[in-house]
Amino acid sequence: MEGAPRIELKLLRTILAVARHQSYTRAAEELALTQPAVSMHVRRLEAALGVALVELIGHRARLTAAGELLAREGTRLLADAHHLESQLEQLARGGSGRLRVGASSTPGTYLLPLVLARLLSVMPKLEVSCTLDRTLPIEEMLLEGALDCALVGGHLASRDLTREDWVADEVVLVAGRTHPLAARAGGQPLTRRELESTPWVFHSAGSATRQCLEAWLATKQVEPRIAMELSSVEAVKGMVAAGMGIAGVSRFALAPGSALVTLPAAGTTLRRNLAILYHPAKSRCPMVKSFREAAHHLAPTLKATRGN
Repeated sequence: MEGAPRIELKLLRTILAVARHQSYTRAAEELALTQPAVSMHVRRLEAALGVALVELIGHRARLTAAGELLAREGTRLLADAHHLESQLEQLARGGSGRLRVGASSTPGTYLLPLVLARLLSVMPKLEVSCTLDRTLPIEEMLLEGALDCALVGGHLASRDLTREDWVADEVVLVAGRTHPLAARAGGQPLTRRELESTPWVFHSAGSATRQCLEAWLATKQVEPRIAMELSSVEAVKGMVAAGMGIAGVSRFALAPGSALVTLPAAGTTLRRNLAILYHPAKSRCPMVKSFREAAHHLAPTLKATRGN
């Protein structure tokens, strides 16, 4: 295992000042140090590196060959250190950096763009990468440190993550306008027989929307006839609009003027809360805090404008 670097930045600054002025006295004035302190810095760095860096010729302090090499490379090293400090200061203020956001299908497709638009309006220099997946893989990436925060619709599987309820959602039953059950829109809730006799288009296994729908169907003792399973919410909607069956989708997925109609369903168990997830270690991260603030700022608007 390599030891700690032997070049301390404060000692390097001293050597560079001596190189510029060829004088311990003037270097001390620039650095607001005493001349003995400058001499001590030079000796400490020479002792740490095991090589002479400065030699006194008359009244001038001149760099040795090793000192000249250190000055050339050290100037770049010090500039990199200043740049790093500047970046860290910006991160501490939440002004720039890279935020890695995860989301499950529904919030990632329909709500995350709104949150990021709000976030980037106040943090325009922020770089954002997004990962859409099922809730469980998103949780695993948060635990591994591969993501900073996420929006999900499923239940929290790990107690090691922090969950903040964000906005209320509802999984609604939908059909295409030409589907035989479309005429039931606004009428009495569908019967168990109707729910079992019609083909269903399901979202992929493990999705939070599907889990919510399956839990509701189980309470009704309905065994759905699954005609197809698709990995995309938009693909599910497209198939349903084409008359391939009925489906359960988030109300946020229904835009005004949609080609789908909402079917009546009895009970309230299709309701759920979308949530913000993050690892407790990220709670003080300025970018994660800003993301959470942007999401919560939008929450009342999202509740008021979701599709019908």
